[in-house]
Amino acid sequence: MVFFRKKKENGETIKYVMTPKPVENVVDENGILQITGCLPIDAINKRFLLVTSASHPDSWVIPKGSWAKDETQKQAAMRETWEEAGVKGTIKRQIGVFAEKAKEGVRAHHTIYEMEIKQVAKKFPEQKIRERRWFTYDDAMAAVKAHYVKDAISMSSLSPLVHPDEEDEKKEKKKKKKEKKKEEEEDEEDEEKKEKKKKKKEKKKEEEDEEEDEEKKEKKKKKKEEEEEDDEKKEKKKKKKDKKDEDEEGDEKKKRDDVLGEEVVVVEEEEKKKKKNKNKEAKVTELTDEEIVKIQLSKFDLNDKHEVPEFESKK
Repeated sequence: MVFFRKKKENGETIKYVMTPKPVENVVDENGILQITGCLPIDAINKRFLLVTSASHPDSWVIPKGSWAKDETQKQAAMRETWEEAGVKGTIKRQIGVFAEKAKEGVRAHHTIYEMEIKQVAKKFPEQKIRERRWFTYDDAMAAVKAHYVKDAISMSSLSPLVHPDEEDEKKEKKKKKKEKKKEEEEDEEDEEKKEKKKKKKEKKKEEEDEEEDEEKKEKKKKKKEEEEEDDEKKEKKKKKKDKKDEDEEGDEKKKRDDVLGEEVVVVEEEEKKKKKNKNKEAKVTELTDEEIVKIQLSKFDLNDKHEVPEFESKK
């Protein structure tokens, strides 16, 4: 039984029928086949719905085909997605136009749209000749052989290259944060090491300066001690010399004093003699009354004062 439903998607009226629509191939002026299709995505579960090729059952492809004269490329892409994959959805954007290459050159140009899946029907027109399966990004990239499909998948909204996964993004941010923290810690550690090295260097310099100062102080002290010792030796030598000079001077003085003493003694003796002689010559002997009487009596040949004659005074 053939039936169809009309549904308006993105301003486009879509006919969902169980009988595939026969269309002729569309080629451009260069004879290159023009194809349109959709990459169906489950945005919530972050996965793709792919189908097997009708001519190559072991190849996973996207639903695609040519368009009829009464269709736009978008309408044709949505119709093909329904017929080959049993998917109804909304076209979000055009991913791009991709070239399918063969040995002889470019075989076809594929205009691929990203479709957000709204419904997956159990029955669809080509369910007997195709399989369909859900794929994660990595699984899809591994399963698909056609390069243009790989390119479309890598440019889709589920691609971590274009739109990083939220969890992956968090992990990446966490990783970067961790790396940054590690770098900061390493920088801090380097700064600490540099600071420690600097302090160690400064301390070493201070110690060297202190040692140098101590050495200088020690040298200065030693020099001072040597100078004091030299001064002491000089002082002792001077004192010794002074004492020697003093002793020599004392001996000389003694000799002089001895000579002078002898001379003085001689002179004094001579002086004494002279004085004695002088005194002897000039000496006046003081006589007693009796001696005076005796002397006077002797002049008169008298022995006793009573014998002295009396003189009469002349009148």
